[in-house]
Amino acid sequence: MKVLFKTLRLHQSLKNCLIFFPMMASFSFSISNIKNCFLAFLSFSLVASSLYILNDILDLKYDKKHPKKKYRPIASGKISITSSLFLASFTISLGFFIGFIINIKFFFIIIAYSILVLIYTTIIKKIFILDIIVLTSFYMIRIFAGESASEINLSHWLIMFSGFFFFSLASIKRITELILFQKNRTTKLKGRGYFQNDINFLISLTTSSIFASIIVFIFYINSTSTKIFYPNYEYLWPITILLFYWFSRIVSIACKGILHHDPVFFIINDKLSWFIFFLILFLTILAKNII
Repeated sequence: MKVLFKTLRLHQSLKNCLIFFPMMASFSFSISNIKNCFLAFLSFSLVASSLYILNDILDLKYDKKHPKKKYRPIASGKISITSSLFLASFTISLGFFIGFIINIKFFFIIIAYSILVLIYTTIIKKIFILDIIVLTSFYMIRIFAGESASEINLSHWLIMFSGFFFFSLASIKRITELILFQKNRTTKLKGRGYFQNDINFLISLTTSSIFASIIVFIFYINSTSTKIFYPNYEYLWPITILLFYWFSRIVSIACKGILHHDPVFFIINDKLSWFIFFLILFLTILAKNII
């Protein structure tokens, strides 16, 4: 059972919580929205798990040489390719079925996501910078899926903020991998379009994206619609400091080579990240004047 969970990469389902973001950001907690968002979360998690399995199969020769990925169930031989393919077929079929029940727009979004993942896995992930852009789009698609499931439209400022925010996370993932391979005296990231001398460029790119996300968030706070929606919008200002501190810490940890190769896995196990998340949530509730 433990091998099954690892094969499905259930910890990656945390990313799918972004589906709830439009509902939470708009404070639209109707029974219909909650039900549809939970179904959308389940659908996306099933589809994403099947695509992770396929990615592990296609990346098998690279994962076997990776310092950490070689311990994954498929790379280590704990589960056969045949069993993995059967598992992937079952989960993606069930995921599509649930997605179709939600609404046709959501259904087409998860189909488009699946196609993009397949293109990324076979072609794009080997292309310098373009792979990071597509990785960012995977996060954004989850937000758009949440919009579709709940039929809520987010502010364009929040969408822009999310784009820069997740671009930073995606580039941190590459920085971490490059530093990990640097420790193993490898000049090129296997299966990717990056070399060791790209680290400084990626750090600069990440830093720029972090600042851009914070600047966009400041514009969001100052927008007329935000001031109307949040009666005590002043409580949103400390969030900019929290975001800056959190990102600075993540980049610092990544540059030291002690960050897990997947930032999401690090966040799940990082108590300070959870504390900052709940503090941001608390400040947002104060801004909304709910308590």
